Amino acid sequence: RNPVVLITQVGSRPRAANTKAFELAKIAPGTPGLPQDGGVLIAGEAGQLLTDYLMWNIPLEKLVTWHRKAMERVNSWGMTTVTTRITADAFNAVRDLWVRGDLTLRWRVAFPGPLDIPHTGNVSDIGDNWLRISGGGSGFVPGIPSALAQDHWSSKLIQQSGSADASGISNWPQLRQRLLETLRYGWSTPNSHVLGDIAVHEFLDVIEEAQSNPVTKSSNQRFTMDHMVEIDERDIPRMKRLGVIPSSLMKDVFAESVIGSSTFVTAFGTEYVNKLLPLKKYLDAGIPVTVEADTGETLKGEPLWTIEKAVCRCVDGSSRVWGQDQKVSRRDALRMKTIWGAKYNGDEKILGSLEPGKLADLVVLDGDYMTVPEDRISDLKVALTIVGGKTAYSTLD
Repeated sequence: RNPVVLITQVGSRPRAANTKAFELAKIAPGTPGLPQDGGVLIAGEAGQLLTDYLMWNIPLEKLVTWHRKAMERVNSWGMTTVTTRITADAFNAVRDLWVRGDLTLRWRVAFPGPLDIPHTGNVSDIGDNWLRISGGGSGFVPGIPSALAQDHWSSKLIQQSGSADASGISNWPQLRQRLLETLRYGWSTPNSHVLGDIAVHEFLDVIEEAQSNPVTKSSNQRFTMDHMVEIDERDIPRMKRLGVIPSSLMKDVFAESVIGSSTFVTAFGTEYVNKLLPLKKYLDAGIPVTVEADTGETLKGEPLWTIEKAVCRCVDGSSRVWGQDQKVSRRDALRMKTIWGAKYNGDEKILGSLEPGKLADLVVLDGDYMTVPEDRISDLKVALTIVGGKTAYSTLD
């Protein structure tokens, strides 16, 4: 009788639904992506149609309530700022909280809709210290790690298969032109997923072309790459020269419950996996690398977990360590989630460190970060989170 839709996190696409939900969304039988053989999982065209329906049929107050709870959750993890893609309905909820003065998290969001460049003026950095448009929407360079053998745009996989074909790469010329125009017109492009060493090289080519022939310049334009796992080391000096900030995706290698190193070993081989996520090499080249959460699931979305993996390089539930020589110091790992994360967003003048004249967002832990065993950093608990001079979370009396 009642429509049921499963959404696993705020702002994500629906994962499952019942027939009543499909009826309300007017999704016809036989639409690609509908559940098969009595299942409930939804994908493809059907998933997009249901997403479009839900976008304007969930009451704003319900969305506002969900976003309040999401902020409470991540505040309890010690999070004070988030950088994310965002759908139009989620943006409306965040905007409503912003207008009310009820945000407990600083939001840096990609433009919540399609861009018509050059007709859309550059709105990167429009907003205030609480809510700001950080740049254009995602620019996906082909490559999806969950299907490594098919979609990861990697020279290693091409060598193994003898084929350069991969799902999504066929439309790279169109994606490339869109990214190039976005960058040439001064936009930042946060949340651009760049997966595989070929993808990195191609995106660097786009950035270099945009920098050499800009239509307009932006005083705070940032050149960034997200979901970074693999890179040809010969591209690291060029990344430094172009001022690119990489955001490294730790969970895909160090959390077996996500993709995990076992999947990478199957696809790449053990020796190659030790070369993934070369954080120390970025630092040695003078690149202010960051480490990302990607999504907001418990543990792997928590800042202390990603910091732990940068320090120990250890796989959850295992004694395995990948890339021993790429371990970083605790101080540098902390910088990756604070001052260098602020630099990624163009916020380093106001956030990321405790200095006179900056906004004093801060987190207090229940133990000593500098002395706890490196593989137990994520066991530390957040005792206090202050954002904008107000307590956003506290376990203190």
